[in-house]
Amino acid sequence: MSRFRALFFTVLRWTPLPWLLRHTYQRRAVTVLTYHNPAPDTARRHFRALARRYRVISLRDLERALRQGRFDELPPRALVLTLDDGLREVADLEPVCQDLRLPLTVFLCSGIAGTGRRFWFTHPLPVAEKERLKRLPHRERLRQLEEAGFDQQLESDPPQALSSEQIARLSEVMDFQAHTRFHPCLPTCEDAEAWEEIEGSRRELEQQHELEIYSLAYPNGDYGPREAEMARRAGFRCAVTTDHGVNRAAADPFLLRRISMNEDGGTAEAIVTASGLWGFLRPALVQAFRRLGYASR
Repeated sequence: MSRFRALFFTVLRWTPLPWLLRHTYQRRAVTVLTYHNPAPDTARRHFRALARRYRVISLRDLERALRQGRFDELPPRALVLTLDDGLREVADLEPVCQDLRLPLTVFLCSGIAGTGRRFWFTHPLPVAEKERLKRLPHRERLRQLEEAGFDQQLESDPPQALSSEQIARLSEVMDFQAHTRFHPCLPTCEDAEAWEEIEGSRRELEQQHELEIYSLAYPNGDYGPREAEMARRAGFRCAVTTDHGVNRAAADPFLLRRISMNEDGGTAEAIVTASGLWGFLRPALVQAFRRLGYASR
């Protein structure tokens, strides 16, 4: 993390803006945060700072309140912590969850969890190439990945995702939910492919790991009306996006908004980002830098 970035967020933290957003914009809403692979020390600092400023509830609490029409019974400034992909390093967060006693929802890819299979987006390719592949039809993406040496079914050591034993142990302190089978960009899939990824993930996680699956996280944040309807038909009760914002009483439970967190950021950045302030400021700053001739970073 650069010193300038750290200083920038430290200054923002000590302005009244994050406090105002928490006590106005977020007061009667539920803010859902998303992480992927935070280091334990970072997670501990972030979670502890956030717990002092919000009332941390579970994703299950949010889903139940929306389904039962009891959103107004949720505490003010409610916050949900989620983590996508279920990488094996998530096991290192066990002491954090035990010590802080904060609910954490982890979204698993059922075709990768408990195996030695790999996430396609971790295959050694340039970033621009991976972004290009995301936009291809699903079958074509797999074909080109195979030409680049990636096999979706191939297993190797060390595993990238949590093992079955880790999932069983961690389920005592974490809430495991579905992130499809193999993390495709769902809108690029044919109907049958998308259904198997969505419905299959729920079925496999329940059968193979004896989990109660009620929520889906759309991979890469990509979804459309078809994916939301499929999630509903597959028996999910809610689904989360990566659309920036908070969730209110009228929220569609299959289009829940989340705020993405920077896992390399300090506590000040976590506080500012969770308040939504950075999400408001970043587009304006990007435009300003572009007008000045700088590339967006």
